[in-house]
Amino acid sequence: MSLFLLAGTMMARAAEPPVTWDDCVGELIRNNPQLQAAGAAVEKTRSDVMGNYGPFLPQISANGSVGKSNTELDTGYQDSTSYQASLSAYQSLFAGFGDVATLRRSQALLTLAEINLQTTKAALSTTLRQSFARLLYAQDFVQVSEVIAVRRKENVNLVEMRFEAGRENKGSAMRSKAYYRQAQFEVTQAHRGLKTAQQQMAATLGRHEITILTVTGNWDFANLPEAPDFNALALQTPDYRGAAIQVRAAKE
Repeated sequence: MSLFLLAGTMMARAAEPPVTWDDCVGELIRNNPQLQAAGAAVEKTRSDVMGNYGPFLPQISANGSVGKSNTELDTGYQDSTSYQASLSAYQSLFAGFGDVATLRRSQALLTLAEINLQTTKAALSTTLRQSFARLLYAQDFVQVSEVIAVRRKENVNLVEMRFEAGRENKGSAMRSKAYYRQAQFEVTQAHRGLKTAQQQMAATLGRHEITILTVTGNWDFANLPEAPDFNALALQTPDYRGAAIQVRAAKE
């Protein structure tokens, strides 16, 4: 008995208020490791591009020094201070086309990293939307299954009373019990589906701790737009753009 109480206490502590769609989006942006890795790759390649601009910029160096001396004279000692400063500048006028190729290659890699970030965002957005809808459906299905099970139980009680009074046959009583057991099985199955949907949602959000995750939202029916120009859209996809950038980078 104490084990069941302990398990119930742990589940109660792990429960949290339902989260909205906006909450899920914000948590995914903060915690998802794939999104963080893609963002870090963009920052790294952007730094590489800035570094490859160095050969095209003038290099300036400045030096300064201070000297002090104490000279012995017939009348005593004399202190003197000297200052020296120098400024030099260097500008490479032409060092071959290697620097240009390196810069263009790094710019292409930056574009690829940005495209990969967009692809990651699109994939995670789709996964999050599917996980959110699946979890919301699983929650509703559990409630519906439990209501059906309660109705089946009430029907069993009613049929048994009619059977005991001689107003119902034994086949009807057994059929009502079978329907009730089927409803109980569907409740168990619905809870398993809910647990699976919660685990998938937690993985999408980047969570590692065990929590009872629930979402809140409404089912909206959107009007499908007209069929777009798929050939034009194909040229704008990240995969096509990334392949074109790779070809350009290979030519540099």
